[in-house]
Amino acid sequence: MFRKLCAVLPFLCACAFAQTATIQGSVSDPSNAAIAGVNIRVTNVSTGVVTNVETNQSGLYSAPLLPPGSYSVEAEKPGFARAARTGLQLDVSQTARVDFALKIGAVTESVQVSAAALAVDSETSTVGQVINTKQILDLPLNGRNYLDLARLTTGVAPSFGSRTDSKGTF
Repeated sequence: MFRKLCAVLPFLCACAFAQTATIQGSVSDPSNAAIAGVNIRVTNVSTGVVTNVETNQSGLYSAPLLPPGSYSVEAEKPGFARAARTGLQLDVSQTARVDFALKIGAVTESVQVSAAALAVDSETSTVGQVINTKQILDLPLNGRNYLDLARLTTGVAPSFGSRTDSKGTF
């Protein structure tokens, strides 16, 4: 029993990590110097779950293992104006970069910026695409074979001449 569990455990962990996303970035002051010890509050808008992280000595932070969804991110430190980003949509395996430039001021001041969708993921070398239900239902797929959906992703080509064509090799 123990051997079976040891054999299956790495696959279960890999599956759990594959369904998450990450928000990372840096925090600086108006002179572009890094700010350490800034409280970063990452909020899942749909569920209300809050993840708190803090910047390191280089002003960098990372909030890993976030479920895909809509997020807002706030940066706050005494002596600086609070800054927030809203409307950040995370997909599976995405690493979003959210940098802050905090202005000197009272804690009661606040700067809000709405996030826009990234055209290119410059944080990782991962190539992927999320295909939603509406796209699946609207596409004229021959026989509704789910493997045909993989061809919609940029850079994916079928493996012609392989003995495993029917098994979904790309």
